[in-house]
Amino acid sequence: MRDPPRYEVRDARGRVLTVRSLAELATLHREGLVADGDEVRRAGGGAWTRADEVPALRAVRPRSRDRRWAWAVLTAALALAIALALRRSGGPPAERRPPAAGQRP
Repeated sequence: MRDPPRYEVRDARGRVLTVRSLAELATLHREGLVADGDEVRRAGGGAWTRADEVPALRAVRPRSRDRRWAWAVLTAALALAIALALRRSGGPPAERRPPAAGQRP
C-alpha cells in the first residue's frame, strides 16, 4: 500500500512545515494554523500555490478569529441586566443630603 502524499507548507516568514496528508493539511487550515496566504505544494518539489487556491482547502475555511460580535452581545446583555436591576429596585439611589439645621436625621 502506498503512503499518502506529503505536503509542504511555507508561511510568510519562509518557514517550511511538512504535513503527512491532505486530511491533516485541511485540519490545520480549518483550525487557522495554515493561513489562506501560506503556500502549499507536494513534498519534494513542484510549484508553490497559495492555500486559498487549493481546491481541497477552499471548502474548509478557517474559523473566524474576530470576536467583536461576542463583545457587543456581552456588552448589550450587561446593559440590559443593569437596566432591569435598576427598574426592579425603583430606580437609581436617591441623593443623600445632610439634614437641614434644626432637623433630625
